[in-house]
Amino acid sequence: CRALHERGDQVIAISLHGGALAPELPVQALDLGSEVPLDPLLLRGVDCVYHLAGIAHQYADFERYQAVNVHGTLALADAASRAGVEQFVFLSSVKAMGPGDTAGIRAEAEVSDISPDSDPYGWSKQHAEQGLLANFADDAMRIHIVRPALVYGPQTKGNLATLLRASRYSLGRPPQGGARSMIALPDLVALLSQLERDVRPGVHTWIATDGEQYSSRRLYDALRNAQARAPAALALPVIIWRFACRLMDLRAGGGDGNTWQKLTGTELYSNQKMIEELRFTPKWQFEDLAMSIVEYDKAHGRQA
Repeated sequence: CRALHERGDQVIAISLHGGALAPELPVQALDLGSEVPLDPLLLRGVDCVYHLAGIAHQYADFERYQAVNVHGTLALADAASRAGVEQFVFLSSVKAMGPGDTAGIRAEAEVSDISPDSDPYGWSKQHAEQGLLANFADDAMRIHIVRPALVYGPQTKGNLATLLRASRYSLGRPPQGGARSMIALPDLVALLSQLERDVRPGVHTWIATDGEQYSSRRLYDALRNAQARAPAALALPVIIWRFACRLMDLRAGGGDGNTWQKLTGTELYSNQKMIEELRFTPKWQFEDLAMSIVEYDKAHGRQA
């Protein structure tokens, strides 16, 4: 919203609770899970709808994912189409494809036939995509679906926040192995911002990554370097890392080995279609933003 506003676009911002992104950019409140999306008058004259709202990982039951991420998405797209909106950009996720290339042999592309299995978040994104394709393939409104890999930026969450704490207190380097696709927040914003210029009709899907392969050790070393700390010489034994991950799973109410898999697993996705069709080349790698991650963490006084 800020990027669009700063380049001179007139932005109508909507979120669950409303509020304001800035004094000149108010945000209207709307619950996509229980309300008819938008007054048609609000969408009249709108050129492009960016749909970024949704419930993220592990924060709701299956019915809520279905109501917000699937039905809310399709109802919003329908309202946009009826109002004469020319383009609908849906921020999906690589999780709509299920786990990426876990063998490290190749990176999964948009045409892969893998499925999200039982993950409700991935399932909801996949079914929202399928609904958009089924309902709007021949519609006058263009549908652009973007599947970002893990997005990194100044505000860290999840395992990135864990790695930051580990790097700060010299808890030892993570084990070798594993590789994941990611994309920097400014690259994702730039990609979304330029999609309005793409006028191809129908429904199109692109995976968004920066093209790099990130292991937990690489991320850890980058964060250490951003803190002007020497690379940690000690690599804790795998059994200690497994035990620590087990404790984090239990603390989160799980215990299914999810943290260890995220720390050492391989999930790779190809950005070749994005580069070739949209002529968009990412500018950032994790090492470029590591300093901003460390500085944001210091400024906001995060404690271990």
